[in-house]
Amino acid sequence: MDREELLEIFKFLQKAGANPQLCDTEVPYFETSVRAGLPTENWAEEAFVEMMSLPRKMLASTPAMILDVDGDSMVDAGISDGDRVLVMVKQRFRDGDIVVARIDDGYTVKCYYEDDEGKHWLVAQNREKEDVYRPILLEEQENVQVYGVVTFVMRSELRVPTRNLRRLVSREKEERRKNEEIPDWKVRKAIREIAGEIEVSRLWFAVYKMMVDLSVVDDGDVDGFCQMVREEVPNHGHLPVTKDLQRLEVDSFARSVVLWDEKNAPVKGTRFKQYKEIARKTEILLMR
Repeated sequence: MDREELLEIFKFLQKAGANPQLCDTEVPYFETSVRAGLPTENWAEEAFVEMMSLPRKMLASTPAMILDVDGDSMVDAGISDGDRVLVMVKQRFRDGDIVVARIDDGYTVKCYYEDDEGKHWLVAQNREKEDVYRPILLEEQENVQVYGVVTFVMRSELRVPTRNLRRLVSREKEERRKNEEIPDWKVRKAIREIAGEIEVSRLWFAVYKMMVDLSVVDDGDVDGFCQMVREEVPNHGHLPVTKDLQRLEVDSFARSVVLWDEKNAPVKGTRFKQYKEIARKTEILLMR
């Protein structure tokens, strides 16, 4: 079949409502699986099988490769066990991108997500097995490389809403906090270190509230918290006063720090941001 005959066929298909594309670009195919589940091993150069032809429109200017998927952790993102995926090699990723990553000697396909602390996660998409395929915090891994983004499978939706990733990562972080008991010495050290940030005595409320959220101070025990501060930094120029801190626990400030809302808070503007920042720094001191 020559070029003219091929063009005639394409025109006929286009008139019929089809979208024919010429497979004129070769892409390497590796007969190996990336896990849509827990990371798996044995993805080596020896797995290369052949070059497969794809339409140029499907490809970017970056290198690409074709891999098989093994597992069901990404079924809610439209990637099932046995699917074949086209991976575009790149170095920058957006929240919701589906990526292929190497963790130590294992390989996996997951959703990429960067949380509000700048930490990077790989998140599965299988609502029925969320307890099995828990979010993977990349900063906890020693050898990590994200190879590229999945741009095509034999299904339609390749990205998922960021709100789904945020929900799963938030739940994972909360579970980690519940399971990690923060020792008393670390709590007291955090008080000494955060004291330098306190310019007004009422700002201690942000420290108290974050400690309540992390279950290192009993909710409602403002007096006990103030006593602990006085023990650790007795010469501080702005020691907390129990009654002052209790007056702040109204509106959104009565809730967890993550639910504080400036529109419904006892302080506004720059002062509100200062309270949030003190709470954030307290969390870092306690969780690091």
